[in-house]
Amino acid sequence: MTFAEIMQLKGKEAGLSFTAQQLEQFSAYYELLVETNKVMNLTAITEPEEVAVKHMIDSLAKRLKFLETVIIELGLKGIRCVHLRAEDAGRDPRHREKYDLVTARAVARLSVLAEYCLPLVKTDGSFIALKGSKYQEEIAAADKALQILGGRLVSADAVKLPGLNDGRAIVKIAKIKTTPKAYPRKAGLPDKQPLE
Repeated sequence: MTFAEIMQLKGKEAGLSFTAQQLEQFSAYYELLVETNKVMNLTAITEPEEVAVKHMIDSLAKRLKFLETVIIELGLKGIRCVHLRAEDAGRDPRHREKYDLVTARAVARLSVLAEYCLPLVKTDGSFIALKGSKYQEEIAAADKALQILGGRLVSADAVKLPGLNDGRAIVKIAKIKTTPKAYPRKAGLPDKQPLE
């Protein structure tokens, strides 16, 4: 069994699914780990199944498992955890333009974040982002992206957290029209070539 097949199998057992590209990347990571480990003691875990489970799957599943525990412990209803890159979710018919509200914080500048999030928002829905002290500059730079992606700035409300004076703001964007099918672009492109 190849490393990619092991990752796919063990990922499925953990409730995770991977794209072909991600499986190739995991395989390349594994090969690099094993080769480097021959000359540099990185880890005692080098068997393919152990690397897949103990190094990779364990790292990917922890956050979701924690959130699933929070949902159960707090008795929250109507919530489901999904492990996907925003770029992939935005092209997936199960998620594309399906949500009334999408939020994000501390991920990327607003023009990039809009490309990740607006494809997930229904027309007449909202995208809300918590931004830092340069939020006004980010809003100005995101104007073109919002127009392309079907969004319109509604408000930018400064917020002050107790004991902090760092100029945060909650930026609300309305989804006023369908996002063109070309967006979001492939992973990495929104950040390297932002719509500004």
